[in-house]
Amino acid sequence: MDWALANSSDLQTATLTVRYRVGGYTGNDLSRWAPAVENVLQQQMMSFQSYMKR
Repeated sequence: MDWALANSSDLQTATLTVRYRVGGYTGNDLSRWAPAVENVLQQQMMSFQSYMKR
């Protein structure tokens, strides 16, 4: 998981970019898990955004 935080030119806002990569072998099809994992990460980012706006 990589996180990158970039300030805007006016220093009033920032953009958080999260990249999540998974690798390795499995005999199972894990592609069905991708939407659930993305949903959890999105919920975490929304909570972080709400916290930072306080």
